[in-house]
Amino acid sequence: MWQSTLRWASLLLVTFLVRTSPVDAAEESQTPPPVRCLEFSHDGQLLVGAAADQFSQGELVVWQVDTWKARFRHQELVGFPRVAFSPDGKRLALSRFAPETKLFDVETGKLAQELLGHTDSARCVTFTPDGTRIISGSYDRTVKIWDATSGVELATLEGYTSPVFHVAVSPDGSLLATADGRGGAVHLWDVNTHARLHVFDNLGPLVPHVTFSPDGSLLSVASWAGTLTLFDTKTYKAQHRIHRIGGVNWSAFSPDNHWLAVVSNATKVHVFPIDSSADNTLKKEIADLLLKLEDDSYEVREQATERLAAIGPAAENHLMAAARSTSAEVRWRTRMLRQRMSRPESAVQLTGHLDQLECVCFSSDGTLLASGDSTGHVKVWRVGTWQQIVSLSIMDEDEP
Repeated sequence: MWQSTLRWASLLLVTFLVRTSPVDAAEESQTPPPVRCLEFSHDGQLLVGAAADQFSQGELVVWQVDTWKARFRHQELVGFPRVAFSPDGKRLALSRFAPETKLFDVETGKLAQELLGHTDSARCVTFTPDGTRIISGSYDRTVKIWDATSGVELATLEGYTSPVFHVAVSPDGSLLATADGRGGAVHLWDVNTHARLHVFDNLGPLVPHVTFSPDGSLLSVASWAGTLTLFDTKTYKAQHRIHRIGGVNWSAFSPDNHWLAVVSNATKVHVFPIDSSADNTLKKEIADLLLKLEDDSYEVREQATERLAAIGPAAENHLMAAARSTSAEVRWRTRMLRQRMSRPESAVQLTGHLDQLECVCFSSDGTLLASGDSTGHVKVWRVGTWQQIVSLSIMDEDEP
């Protein structure tokens, strides 16, 4: 408790200094804040960005996607770590490095409501898919569930060892994943009964982000241990890991579940192909290629290996089965292939950012990918061609 009180007292002191020092405030406003969160509205017409750290001025910008002009902006002396659209696109929930979570009217940009109850910074926020509840996580080591209409607190979830950095709800609204940020753990809850179903632990020194796949079968967990792990939400077992990618800050599934975008403490966006579906023709090709891994010709084995690598995730189940082959050559090649598919080299790599990446998101129709960095810049890419179509700045009121 004393740590929480000390942190909040420090925040009040810094806020006082900023308020009473015009020169410092002006200098602070000149420094582009990190873009901490990006999200497209469900109809794809808007993109919102939230920015700034705990002790710098918060910047919220809502851009109109067809023109990339700002529809409205909101600023405060505290930073904004997370923001979320309501499913109907009419409201924005804004988490702040302060106890109150604020709700804005998207059409007017005006403050509509505040959620009061946390005793320390409300670090993260999201809506349930049906729009009836809002879920927030805080530095006070609790998660709160609110009625989205009245703002009444419905439940408080406890048991965290550190600040809660992120919250995510499964697409069907049944599961809630919460990141025990510095505790190296993710808690999985039943949204309706508030029962804790499982704890994924020993995930590394910092867990900043969690998200569900479009069908809810996988939970992607980002870790600063240099690994992104995909867990099965029914068995709780790790299904896939992406290694050697640095401290992972954020991940996002494309709506069609074909791509997984990952950003870490580096300047490249990594987009991994993850579509594991295969029709009968492709399944037959994969089976034939696996047979060629035992061919007497080294060249044939090499060609089959490269083709399997190109097929990617659709061959994963076949590779797992082949890993039990009686042939040492096949076991070795399948092991190398699976390792190869779990490394950054297997991803599409998007370049253009000049500093550490913080967040990434797909549009609801899967045609656009937006990424934000620590210098306040946002880039939007065309999915498939991976061409950059616009570059935005959280501070630039005259863009693009």
